[in-house]
Amino acid sequence: ARKQKEAAQAAVEAATEGLRESEDAVRTGVLLDVSATESRVRLLQGKQARLAAEIQISDLTTEMNELLGLPLDTDLVPAEIPEIAPVAQTLPEYLRQALSRNPELMAARDSVTKAGHGVSAARDEYIPDVSLFARHTYQDGVPFVGNNIGTFGVQMAWNIFDWGERRSVVGQRRSQLNQAEENLKRIEQRIAVEIGKAFRKLEQTRALLEVAGEALKLQRENQRLSADRVKAGTTTRLRHAEAVAAVEKAELEELQAALGYRLALAELDRIAGSLVR
Repeated sequence: ARKQKEAAQAAVEAATEGLRESEDAVRTGVLLDVSATESRVRLLQGKQARLAAEIQISDLTTEMNELLGLPLDTDLVPAEIPEIAPVAQTLPEYLRQALSRNPELMAARDSVTKAGHGVSAARDEYIPDVSLFARHTYQDGVPFVGNNIGTFGVQMAWNIFDWGERRSVVGQRRSQLNQAEENLKRIEQRIAVEIGKAFRKLEQTRALLEVAGEALKLQRENQRLSADRVKAGTTTRLRHAEAVAAVEKAELEELQAALGYRLALAELDRIAGSLVR
């Protein structure tokens, strides 16, 4: 937003210089008054853009202060963004990370594991309850039997007639497992599609960033040549002001392209689960 204000301010200065030259030309009879009117319109449009940028700066500053827990009237000075953009990984690497780190995918796999345990637990109901026991008994009522008697054995309990209840539970648990497996496949396919889409968007924003960088270099060179022409008296101050405004606009476009690239990279990292540590 502050870069937008700087670009709007440069446009205002260029429009102001253009209006001055137009009014001088009108007074000398070189141009008609309609040319001065057009210059006034451009000046007002530049001032309007500058005012809109100032309002946006105020709104964003208030939101940032609220987010950081600072007083709402705190004046923030943003740090410069590093000129070197983060380097993206390859598409296969993002796919590999997504299949191993994506939180939604990991939750779906946990659901499959849980459903599998449910099936195993339902099948275990078919297994009889088997227990071993040992017992010591003392008696003195029967003379021909020893006083100390030890017994041991195996005890098994199993409900033979359950009227299909166990079979029904196993079928229900298998259905839940099938549903969880299908959901896992669906999420894997969707994440693969999202990774591909996000990676293509990242490639597009990177190309736009490179184009914006080249355009900025050309505009800066044009500004330098314009400054030399002003010193040599071969061009007007209006043309130089327009060159300065063009540089400010090119810087704004490059910053917007860099923002788009970083947002696309962050979205790709989010889908791949790279932001989860």
